[in-house]
Amino acid sequence: MILQTNLTAEEIYAAAAAAGARPDPLLTISQWADRYRWLSQRASAEHGRWRTERTPYLREIMDCLSPSSLIERVAFMKGAQIGGTECGNNWMGYVIHQAPGPMMSVQPTVEMAKRNSKQRIEPLIEESEVLRKLVRDPRSRDSGNTVLSKDFPGGVLVMTGANSAVGLRSMAARYLFLDEVDAYPGDVEGEGDPITLAMARTRTFARRKVFLVSTPKITGMSRIEAAYEESDQRKYWVPCPTCREFQILKFAQLRWPKGDPQSAVYVCEHCGQEIRNHPASADLSTKQFLFGSVNSSGQVALTGAAAASDGIIANKPDAQGRACALATFPGQVARVMLGGTVANGALLEVDAAGKAVTQSAGKIVAKALSAGVANDIIPALLILMR
Repeated sequence: MILQTNLTAEEIYAAAAAAGARPDPLLTISQWADRYRWLSQRASAEHGRWRTERTPYLREIMDCLSPSSLIERVAFMKGAQIGGTECGNNWMGYVIHQAPGPMMSVQPTVEMAKRNSKQRIEPLIEESEVLRKLVRDPRSRDSGNTVLSKDFPGGVLVMTGANSAVGLRSMAARYLFLDEVDAYPGDVEGEGDPITLAMARTRTFARRKVFLVSTPKITGMSRIEAAYEESDQRKYWVPCPTCREFQILKFAQLRWPKGDPQSAVYVCEHCGQEIRNHPASADLSTKQFLFGSVNSSGQVALTGAAAASDGIIANKPDAQGRACALATFPGQVARVMLGGTVANGALLEVDAAGKAVTQSAGKIVAKALSAGVANDIIPALLILMR
């Protein structure tokens, strides 16, 4: 809520009361991130608009943190550098913009909290027009914007370290983000477990949300492992592109010639088919968001009209023509380029140029999630590939 400066006291009171009575939005966090989040060069190797489709396994995690979800606590046990902290950052942006309230973010140490604020949170705010309007410039007098505290209408974001008992008991919090919990100390300044201290800050909120994230360390002694085992233990399942059987990706299924890990392939545990990053059959560097197929040589080529498609070309191939990823999973949301005018909700087929058009006689491959015209790039729900 942003108030005009020329309002009377009665008008300010009425506006504040109306804002306080407004229900939480139905927009999910993944939808918010796709619409409003921009990645900065300071914080990301791939700067530009956030696209959840690049990391589809994060979608449900973020959406469970949304106000529309009844889930109260989310535990994300993960590998290194796959987006856990960025999930939390998207959540912070969403809270500031859509569902304001007191929020606490806890890093392993206060120094790490300061570094995270400067390297990730400040770019998060600076690169988003909607957030810049809500969090005042730290250089202005009485801005409420410091390295470890960001005031915004209806709430505050406080960042601290798990090694600071004072920081952990500094405020009540409706939203609690606990990052890299396996790096937390076992006891903080003689006052006990830092997670227990932080969780106590949320007790007074009936609709609290808690997000625990970490790469696990020692089996049997891991905080995130214990939190995950207390949960419903969801995993991300993906289908084999050959037999279509769903499975959890496991390191043991990776195979590569001795001394040549760059040639690694993943072996399907059901059919034994090798799954690899496909080389491009031609220069596909400008062919993102078109439909592609894997030919008999294992190369990716554009799908022609009436031909079977294997998926959406989701990224540019590298300099060697490798890593031409295909978005292939039924139920996955991917961006597609249109070959003509399409209505929201229309069923789509592929034209001769590999673009999506309204289905007439061809095979249905996707459903449009927004309207558009020729050469627009829109989100679409994949229905059935080959």
